[in-house]
Amino acid sequence: MKKIIISIFIIFLLISTFNTSYGFNIESDETKNSILCPDIVIPDDYPTIQKGIDEANNYNKIFVKNGVYKENLVIDKKGLILFGEDKYNTILDGCKTDTEGIIVKSEGVTIKGFTIKNFKDSKKEDIHGWNQSGIEIRKPNSIITNNRIIDNGVGIELYDIAYNTTITNNEMINDGFLIGNYFYDFVFPNLTQKSFMHNIYNNTINGKPVYYFKNQNDFTVPTDAGIIVMVNCSNFSIKNIYMSKNDFSIILAFCSNSLIENNTVVDNNGEILFFACENITFQYNTIINTFKGICLEYKSKNNIICYNELSKNYVGISLFACTMNNSIYKNKVFGGHGKFSSGVEIVSYHGGTQKYNNISENIICNNPIGIRFKQNTNENTIYKNNISKNKIGIFIQENSENNKIIKNNIIRNTIQAIFIGCSKNIWNENYWNRPRIIQKTIFGLKKIGLFPVPWVNFDKNPVIHPN
Repeated sequence: MKKIIISIFIIFLLISTFNTSYGFNIESDETKNSILCPDIVIPDDYPTIQKGIDEANNYNKIFVKNGVYKENLVIDKKGLILFGEDKYNTILDGCKTDTEGIIVKSEGVTIKGFTIKNFKDSKKEDIHGWNQSGIEIRKPNSIITNNRIIDNGVGIELYDIAYNTTITNNEMINDGFLIGNYFYDFVFPNLTQKSFMHNIYNNTINGKPVYYFKNQNDFTVPTDAGIIVMVNCSNFSIKNIYMSKNDFSIILAFCSNSLIENNTVVDNNGEILFFACENITFQYNTIINTFKGICLEYKSKNNIICYNELSKNYVGISLFACTMNNSIYKNKVFGGHGKFSSGVEIVSYHGGTQKYNNISENIICNNPIGIRFKQNTNENTIYKNNISKNKIGIFIQENSENNKIIKNNIIRNTIQAIFIGCSKNIWNENYWNRPRIIQKTIFGLKKIGLFPVPWVNFDKNPVIHPN
């Protein structure tokens, strides 16, 4: 009996010593197995983490000792478990270069116990580098847990095909996440609710909780929110919340019949983002110094954006990819930064047509471009806006036809209005910087075959006094 007790004691000491050397608490059977039986140890077996990943097999476990690793990683092994010794001292540092931190290209990967920071190109500050991430997930069923994610372009980025990702117990500082990114392919996407259904809980951003809701109705979001993500929710309200340095502050997917008002969002790499949302009212919000203030994305329709103030953003208000019948009125949009930034844009790079949107009674000033239509933006209305002191007041491009530009004040812009690659828009009763009693000529280019040729449109009834 005495020998048995001594043997058990010796085994216990051995296990404790092994555990202490790797600095990890045993939290579960999965963690225990990972700690006790790593297939590869960095830097003992290989000098870099990426070399260990390259030499690993599917479902291997790679343990990374404390240290600063100045590398970016591509994980292409199914079921790989990558875990650090201590999330405070096992550091993956991007040194503010232009690479992603970790790109996950295989299914079922686990990343645990790291600080992932500085994957943000300092040269891209003018457009915020929203598509450079600390962790980029391209495949389903990954687990991102117990990490610190700090000062990346975007903290965690999930492609629309990265189904059923688990994000839990992570601490984000000046970072956040993007869900539903489809920009890896220049074809029109086929997004479904599945693209946004994940397991996200117990995360914080700048000390505030991340709220992730799915399939819920009739509720109000707590005012201590750090980030808000909702999928298939309705009849909710988001009010009186201040959010800063959290990338994509609010992401709504397939939501409806709700109210977002009196919130303030400042200093972000991302945007407030709607996917396939209907009948949302977004009003009396203040958004300053973000990539896009608010973006209605992917088949969002019948939404109202009104009485907001948006300043110093790359784009103030964006309607993107088959957005229809939305009302944008009585907003103040000014001070945009970046060479091609716009106060208001209706645009798509993935096909589809944007129709029947109404931009009216807004103040749009001091932007590189006041209002921009691009790529199959047809039958929309620009009505009774004050468009002033922009480098280009109105810019219409690429097969955007039959839009109505009526009763606007177009004043003191370097170029009042121009069109390229289109020719059939309607201009009527606008005030063009000074009283006019004869028609106003708007110069542009029409595409005939492969070649652009000079063309003109006319406002046949310009007004004498401002509207």
